[in-house]
Amino acid sequence: MRNFPGKKVGVKIYNRIRNKILKIKAKRLYPDFDNYIFELWAKNFGHCLELACLKRLEEICQITKPKLIFEFGSGVSTVVLAKYAQENNCRIFTFDEEFKYLTRAYNNANRRYKTNNITFIYSPKNYKDFLENLEPNKKIDLLIIDGPTTNRYNEAAKNFYYKFISAGTTCVIDDTDREETNREAAKIAQMNSLKKVDYKDAFYSQFHQYSILFPKEIKEI
Repeated sequence: MRNFPGKKVGVKIYNRIRNKILKIKAKRLYPDFDNYIFELWAKNFGHCLELACLKRLEEICQITKPKLIFEFGSGVSTVVLAKYAQENNCRIFTFDEEFKYLTRAYNNANRRYKTNNITFIYSPKNYKDFLENLEPNKKIDLLIIDGPTTNRYNEAAKNFYYKFISAGTTCVIDDTDREETNREAAKIAQMNSLKKVDYKDAFYSQFHQYSILFPKEIKEI
């Protein structure tokens, strides 16, 4: 079937109206959410963590005060972390297989916040080379795995998770509506005695799910 110019225009108008309705609904649900991050979420709707997940991530940072954060999959969540890092002593490593997404996350974060304590790492193949970024026996305080890409669950990545996650690590794992991702999240939780809490997405679809693995001493957020 041929794509006619009128069809493309119609799709653009539909998306513009849909985005506007979406923003009104989300603003009503989260009136106090940071406006800059909110606008980035609305602009990248469908390609970033769900809004409630971003808000929970922000609250987790404020409650647990993580010192060492690893993020696999840069995006709007990176800006949330940059906001936290602005006033808290921490070290953040954010990885992405796509250079354009990594650059976009850096620009979005740097436009509003200082990024000197964030290391942006382009990792097109796997993560095994970045084990050297951590001291021996060092454990991650907060881990975000955003998205179901193969590289984020290959053997090198999983070995990384198994080695540096502990019973004191909070893990935010997106797309656990996918069987493989959910199975991996459950395994990480079981290995480290973490509580796995599943959340349904209010905006993307009724099927989308993300999970947060909480240390036992942390209440569900």
